Amino acid sequence: MNVLRRKWQGLPRGVVVCITALVIYVPLLFIVVQSFLSAPFFSRSKSWSLEAFAFIFTDPDFYLALRSGFILAFGLVIIAIPLGGILAFLMVRTDLPGRRIIEPLILVPIFVSPMVLGFGYVVAAGPVGFFSQWAQQLIGFVPWNI
Repeated sequence: MNVLRRKWQGLPRGVVVCITALVIYVPLLFIVVQSFLSAPFFSRSKSWSLEAFAFIFTDPDFYLALRSGFILAFGLVIIAIPLGGILAFLMVRTDLPGRRIIEPLILVPIFVSPMVLGFGYVVAAGPVGFFSQWAQQLIGFVPWNI
């Protein structure tokens, strides 16, 4: 009886993993398939095509966006790695005053939706955001454009 119980004990975990995989990978599969179609997925007149890729790779704005994305990614890495290391050291190796308040604040970016964070960045650094206004007053121009 004990062997049978152990055998079926992992079943709920397996079901949850399978459902999670389906919820994540089926929409991704639709996106990949749609990228190779000439019309919307449910349209009768669709055919297999590489038109979407040709359109993207011949658009000069794509390369501008790609360059901006790489600059942003590398800039964030340059900021995040030292900041994360310093915060980890301070939280684990020192008796930092206010640690009980700071510790949950460090985890906020993990729990807040990326959509909300993105909106926050646009509000902060957009054309009329407070960082843009501050840069305008400080140096006379805004060195970025969101």
